[in-house]
Amino acid sequence: MEPLMGTNCEEKQSFLQLPETLAELRTRLVDMGLSFINQLLLKGIKMNSYEVLPPDVDRKILLKCYCNLNFDPTTASEELFLFKETHSVLNLGILLEPFAAGGPFPGFKQWPQVLCSRGLAEGRHYWEADVSNSWVCLGVTYRRSPPLGGRPRRSIVYLLGRNPYSWCLEWDSLKFSVWHNNTQTVLHGGYHRTLGVMLDCAAGCLSFYGVAGGVSLLYRFLASFLEPLYPAVMVSSGASVTLKQHPSEA
Repeated sequence: MEPLMGTNCEEKQSFLQLPETLAELRTRLVDMGLSFINQLLLKGIKMNSYEVLPPDVDRKILLKCYCNLNFDPTTASEELFLFKETHSVLNLGILLEPFAAGGPFPGFKQWPQVLCSRGLAEGRHYWEADVSNSWVCLGVTYRRSPPLGGRPRRSIVYLLGRNPYSWCLEWDSLKFSVWHNNTQTVLHGGYHRTLGVMLDCAAGCLSFYGVAGGVSLLYRFLASFLEPLYPAVMVSSGASVTLKQHPSEA
């Protein structure tokens, strides 16, 4: 790429010509920007306009995007107990049935995890969940998992956030972390019983909030989401998660 222009600041007249130089520079930058956009359009790349929500967003704004969710029992590990009336999942640490060798999502179900029935692909979606003070993960995933191959049972790659297909917020009873593609980012701050999740599909933005009257941003992922995302949870032995319904409908 050729330089925008040449300047010679050794001359006294340079500062007299500064407004003209800046105006020319602005014009060149605008032309370069338009040229770049045209190249993208010629390649068939669609550009969407959007506004990412600010970190200090009011909870009332988030509630306008609220979506009521339900767990999909066909995706639940055999360790989990689902309660349809309360939209809750509980892990008592008791395995009533042996692990199924096949069935849908065999890798995903090796961990005490469950998907929600609704996939989210467009627009903004916000939901909240009450989590116990135990090891839990709350996040989203594509409706697929890494192939079983020759991996050992309960390979870490099938856990939420430990593969390229999922993103999650984890509470391990001591601290919060976020995970994606098996990369951990440790967060500061203590336990929140109620957590909020905002998924902005157009902006490629996944935000996690602590909820206590208002909301406080815990972490925000920026990514290109290529498929519908399914809300999901991991519930360790003795833990529970309850999907909260919209306050006006609870």
